Amino acid sequence: MKYKLQILLILVAGVLAGLLYYLPNGEDQTAVSIAGLKEIYIGPKVEPIVVENSTIEFPYTDDLEGETIIIKTDKKTYYDESGSEVYISVTNSSHIQENAGLIFYFSGDKDDGLDSLEILKNGKWEKLEIFREEAEVNVDVLGKALEKRNTIPEHFKIKGSAEFTIPEGETVYLRSNIAYKPNTEGEFWIEALGNKGSYGLLDPFYSSVQIFGNVVIKGGVGIGRSVGAAGEEGGCVDNGIEQVGTASSDTFDADPSPDLPHTTGECDTLLMVGISITDDGAAQNPGTQTVSSVTFNGDSLTQACFGDSDDDANVYIYYRVNPDPSTSANVTVNLSPTPAKGAIVGAVSYRGTDTVTPLGSCISASDIFNPADPLTVTATSSVGELVFDVISGEDTAFTANGSQTVLWDLTGPNVETGGASTKTGAANVTMSWDLDATNHEVLVAVPIKPAP
Repeated sequence: MKYKLQILLILVAGVLAGLLYYLPNGEDQTAVSIAGLKEIYIGPKVEPIVVENSTIEFPYTDDLEGETIIIKTDKKTYYDESGSEVYISVTNSSHIQENAGLIFYFSGDKDDGLDSLEILKNGKWEKLEIFREEAEVNVDVLGKALEKRNTIPEHFKIKGSAEFTIPEGETVYLRSNIAYKPNTEGEFWIEALGNKGSYGLLDPFYSSVQIFGNVVIKGGVGIGRSVGAAGEEGGCVDNGIEQVGTASSDTFDADPSPDLPHTTGECDTLLMVGISITDDGAAQNPGTQTVSSVTFNGDSLTQACFGDSDDDANVYIYYRVNPDPSTSANVTVNLSPTPAKGAIVGAVSYRGTDTVTPLGSCISASDIFNPADPLTVTATSSVGELVFDVISGEDTAFTANGSQTVLWDLTGPNVETGGASTKTGAANVTMSWDLDATNHEVLVAVPIKPAP
């Protein structure tokens, strides 16, 4: 059955113009530059969603001028061998409910396109019917808004569309799977059309230009994970686990969402983030002091380890495999509730790590007022691995054992302390920190595994 996207109702010109330029809550379409990429427009805030214990954020949009349907995605560029999962938020910033059509454009001369599309309803994903035919549009309703369609290159064709309803001021979340061939790259366009005159447009990118394991390479010029072919000078040579650049760290005074600037290298395979928190309030509300999510450049990290010492010292370790390469961006930690005494956050990048099973088993130890000196854990590891630890304390200074490489060791304004270090792997690896006071401390360690 031929599909026709009908736009039926015509609005008064003044009302339409008002809708087309309205943004909710007075938020600006602020432009920022990240890692030399073209401008990324932050736009109105979209609440994240949780999928299989991972928090999905929506940091990417573009020029929003003239748009009242705001489309955002979880990434700007999707790297994989032959297809990617794309999370999309679609916000109706007008004051009218819209029956919307979402249209996906891909290059007409490439074998790429939309494989599937789901919508999140009542916490569950429901499949949407995908129409493959050209969509017919009532230009009388959309009017000037359709001028932005002219930015879609002529050789792009519609390769899938679907319909759904967006209440006024609400956001709809979608999950799509796009397909593309190995050794290809390009952009794709997502267009939203409302039956009451609203419009939105976004163009993310994808790349699978030659995959070596988890390394994306194109003709000697790195667009994803490497420069040069694997094993060649200037390429991502496997020399075992290697730290890339210097670790980033800072203290934060009772900040619910601290941002830590960090820069990745061109060949990074693992980003590790250590978080040390002190909070005197958690004893009255056990378990309430939590890290709700961590992101780097908008991409979600996964929690690996947790350890605590009563109410006053907590450690979280998060990681991300294959973080965005050669990127200067923020590690953002979302805390709930705001820690009473603040937090210390650190990040460090590695290459040559296992991208399937990057970490071993976590181990922790804690002390309360009558601590052993030093505070010690013994991690089960092996030759070729690297043991990573994070320590947190209240009103306590500490010093890492001389056999460990210190990544950071900081004291915040409210006498919260936090540190991290590494040590070469062996069958059993002892990580140890000397303490100069007796209060609350917790130490957590985990082995990092090398690429097979």
